[in-house]
Amino acid sequence: MLSLDPLGPEWDCPLGSKDLEEEEGPWGGGSGLPPPGCFPGSWHQDVGLDCKGSLEGAEARAWTVYYYSLLQSCLQQAGLPETQDRSQVPRTGCPGAEVTLCVLGSPSTFLSVLLEGGVQSPGNMLLCLSPTWLTKVPALGQSGEAVLLVSKAVSFHPGGLTFLDDFVPPRRATYFLAGLGLGPGRGREAAELARDLTCPTGASAELARLLEDRLLTRRLLAQHGGVAVPATLAFTYKPPALLRAGEAGPGLRLVELSGKEDQQTLVKEEVGAFLHSGALADALQVAVKLSGWRWRGRQALRVYPRVELSTVVDTVLALLEKLEEEESVLVEAVCPPARLPFPGSPPPGPELAVRICAVVCRTQGDRPLLSKVVCSVGREDRPLRHQSSLPQTLEAALARCGLGEAGQVAVVRRRVKAAAEAALAA
Repeated sequence: MLSLDPLGPEWDCPLGSKDLEEEEGPWGGGSGLPPPGCFPGSWHQDVGLDCKGSLEGAEARAWTVYYYSLLQSCLQQAGLPETQDRSQVPRTGCPGAEVTLCVLGSPSTFLSVLLEGGVQSPGNMLLCLSPTWLTKVPALGQSGEAVLLVSKAVSFHPGGLTFLDDFVPPRRATYFLAGLGLGPGRGREAAELARDLTCPTGASAELARLLEDRLLTRRLLAQHGGVAVPATLAFTYKPPALLRAGEAGPGLRLVELSGKEDQQTLVKEEVGAFLHSGALADALQVAVKLSGWRWRGRQALRVYPRVELSTVVDTVLALLEKLEEEESVLVEAVCPPARLPFPGSPPPGPELAVRICAVVCRTQGDRPLLSKVVCSVGREDRPLRHQSSLPQTLEAALARCGLGEAGQVAVVRRRVKAAAEAALAA
């Protein structure tokens, strides 16, 4: 999956408890506004994001605009056209009415799924940018069960074409996938929409607790997969069983807290040792953030110079006040900016990594299906981090790295073959 965590100077500021209290959104349950700043690219702003019959508050509306802008930026970086606004002329018919695949979540997280859905089932793959675009109604003759109706969505079509559509009458979802880790307010609302539906769903609060925990993911990758992860110091509060057993893995240091208060001495000792350790290598900055399924996709992130011990310690202590059970505060290395090589020039150090993201699923005949391959390449004007980068098509990314057509074909063949073999083995 792809994710986009913008990193910019707006995050390089002191953090206190009040800052986090203002970030309790989005989409209900708080007054949090989306991160400040803007995404790369330009697009039309006068689009119909309001859903008739459903009103959004100011904060919820701000998040809808934020995610629409994120979608447009992702599409542009992937070389795909801007979304066309067709909301003024509602869709009265339902192409392939027996299929309505609905996703509620961040566009960057589900982009590869949405693009592939637009190829395999044109017009039936729908992205909802706000819960108000969906309505849950009781199912006739099915006690305790409900039907999910889609009144507004971004529809995906072959070639990466997207349209902002209104549906009259609303379309009935036949499959629903919700991202549950973008904050407590939205997580609760998405979980409620997914509960007791007549159609299959692809998410639950229980599953999100496993999939949306950044620290748990790193632990499993480092411990069982031998995958290199960023140097990380984690302060955990009543961690889940999976984080308690065994060694943490290379580059990971887990400190289990007995409480969230009166931890100044322990935090100062651990942070001091981490900032002076060889695990950080030549990293000049560290990021401090919250980890846990509630915080997945949230922008509670601060970046500091490695030498500012007291500031990092104060930030960790402030974040500890917000922890709930099975959550953590992470102090992690920030990689230096990557410099892309030019054709014919020697590769500059450090080596540039190319992340290739694909989605492999099983069809009804239990056959593996590999979705379109999309990758995150570091940009010269933005720090290359383990979690950030805008999506591009694989061919465009490889071309930027100086690989000619023959080299691109060879890389694509190797990657697709490896992914297919892994899918078959699974």
